[in-house]
Amino acid sequence: MSQSHQRFHRCPCPNRRKANLTWVLLVGLGSCLGAYPAQLQPETLQAWQEYLALTESRLKSYHQNPGRFLWLDEQPERRNRVGAGEILVAPWEGRPVRHVPHGLIHHWVGAVLIPGVKLEDVLAVIHDYDNYKEHYKASGVVADSRLIERRDSSYFRFQMRWVKRVLWVTAAVEAEYESREYVLDAQRRYGVARSLRIQEIRNVGGPNERLLPPDTGTGYMWRLYSISKYQETPEGVYGELEALVLSREIPAALSWIVTPVVNRLSRNSLLLTLRLTREAVLKRKRQAQFDAPSSVI
Repeated sequence: MSQSHQRFHRCPCPNRRKANLTWVLLVGLGSCLGAYPAQLQPETLQAWQEYLALTESRLKSYHQNPGRFLWLDEQPERRNRVGAGEILVAPWEGRPVRHVPHGLIHHWVGAVLIPGVKLEDVLAVIHDYDNYKEHYKASGVVADSRLIERRDSSYFRFQMRWVKRVLWVTAAVEAEYESREYVLDAQRRYGVARSLRIQEIRNVGGPNERLLPPDTGTGYMWRLYSISKYQETPEGVYGELEALVLSREIPAALSWIVTPVVNRLSRNSLLLTLRLTREAVLKRKRQAQFDAPSSVI
């Protein structure tokens, strides 16, 4: 299984340059895909729903067999590497893409250790949807975010706007999600987020800005589903993010060049998300310690 990793103190600049190059290629190719308009087909959506059903049956096993919770625990080497400071990202079961009728399912997983923090420290950032645009600003993609609805501490509905400008081409999407969280015990919990609406934006930021109807456009993201898992330990909190995306199929004429770029973008995006989450949690904890009143003897 191929894996990508990054040390705690390793300079992120080379990875960022690679990520920017990938975006240049992808957005440029996206303009080419515009010549191949796509619309989500019923059989594609059915295949997606069937795949999610298999995934959700695995989630139920966490309650029935809580000993198998983290992807890290399937191989001791994974936990050892993450515990030593690496961020691991890999295609799920070694397969980055599943082919379905008229579409593709991209399935990746990644893990990180956030050292010296508690579960509550991590959740404070994860639930801070209004400030995702700040927490993930360095991604260069999250343009806006806001919380729409919250029910106690287990249900959230939020909206995000993704914008990436590369040279003369801009890719932009507005999406609404819902997230539900489940508690296994005091040290472990997981969340499931799914897209409720994804719409591509034309002429973003201009006077003629408009949202395309759902399930139309270039089709590089029709549905999104993610599973986030957290386990508090004496070393800190281990976090995992499993991301599933339904997209259009790649035209045969472009497959040889588009497929490697899409796989690279999937890996780099997940790696960057985990790194920025870790940085946001540690920054918030440092700020809280700085703001705390000191005791005077």
